[in-house]
Amino acid sequence: RVDGGDTVSGQDCQQAQADSIGLAADFEKVVDWYEIPYGCLYHPNCDNMLAAGRMISSDGWAWDVTRVIPVCALTGQAAGLAAAQIAATDQTAAALPIDGLQKALREQGVVLHRADLAE
Repeated sequence: RVDGGDTVSGQDCQQAQADSIGLAADFEKVVDWYEIPYGCLYHPNCDNMLAAGRMISSDGWAWDVTRVIPVCALTGQAAGLAAAQIAATDQTAAALPIDGLQKALREQGVVLHRADLAE
């Protein structure tokens, strides 16, 4: 796995992430959820490398949650959008403004935060 600018871990269960790129459900513990931070898709010293799927920066139980196909698709979508924005703006992965990426993800129907869901 990539050693990311951020690492999603078991401690992140049911915690909001300001740089969330999407919401992941725990497939075994149905009341648990994770907001996946953008920082787990890149290493801060690799300007233009993005990870997706099972190779994002995660550990512990969060690795189990993030290795499944829906989360792999979510991180792939976010990494693809981020790569396009990086290329268009000549930014690095670490310097990419999160608000632009989050806006693009929302426009594609991605739920970023647990608070965005109706109870």
